[in-house]
Amino acid sequence: MENKKTCSACGAELTFNRSTGFYECRHCGTIHKPGVDNRPLSIETVDEFMHGHRYEDAKHVLDKLIAKEPENPYFLLRSILLEYKMNELDILLASSKNSRNMLDKISRDEGWEKLRDLLPEDKKDLTSYVSEYCRTSLDILYLKELISENRKIISSNPASGRDETMDMGVLNEDELTGASSDDAFDIIIPFVISLPLSAVLAGVPVFFIANILCETTESFILASAATIIICLILTVFFSKRRKDKKIMRSNEDTPEEIEIRQKEEEIRKNEASLDELLLKIKEIENGI
Repeated sequence: MENKKTCSACGAELTFNRSTGFYECRHCGTIHKPGVDNRPLSIETVDEFMHGHRYEDAKHVLDKLIAKEPENPYFLLRSILLEYKMNELDILLASSKNSRNMLDKISRDEGWEKLRDLLPEDKKDLTSYVSEYCRTSLDILYLKELISENRKIISSNPASGRDETMDMGVLNEDELTGASSDDAFDIIIPFVISLPLSAVLAGVPVFFIANILCETTESFILASAATIIICLILTVFFSKRRKDKKIMRSNEDTPEEIEIRQKEEEIRKNEASLDELLLKIKEIENGI
């Protein structure tokens, strides 16, 4: 004769459910599984199974709890977590922030709206935080895509960005030989500008002053010398300014580089917001 199994909680006879593999007490609701210690039908049992990654066992217990209390928000939250085989909500969100598909799936889960209706007033913000976390994470992924596109533009079009050899301190062939296609213009143009300017600023005044004190020939020689000296000085000055401006232009950020920096700063702010949201979610979750 087969020995009858009795419930360790109330002593009533257990019934075996072949579809689930559990022994169930119809009197007190305690469930029993072959090879497993008796567990009471409670949320603690669900949590124990979930933390032990026994999600099927947890779901079986939770389904029975929900059947008894369908409006219990604590049961519903665990039901949502079991869909993703996760123990805690903050871990689910943190592990999904780089997956667009998971974020879309979580944010569109209909369980959040029902959960919000069932949660106490002081915990209703939980679902809003979850929605905001998913939305912010999706924004970060979009910003990263824009940054990637801008980097491709810069790498495929060297003219649109600074010369990488300049940033790396590598000299190109022109710099090694001391020659450049623009070197001549860097000297000729400043000289052309400086010559008449020197004549006006130095040559003419020196000529008139020397003409009073010296012979005309000597005055002309002094004026010419002064013009040449000032012209050379101004040529060096303007030539240096011309080269400095070229260097400044070469060091200026391209629109793509500026946009990358702006997007990176935006990402940093959004990631800080995610950290704050996780703390708020964890705080509410611990109170459930």
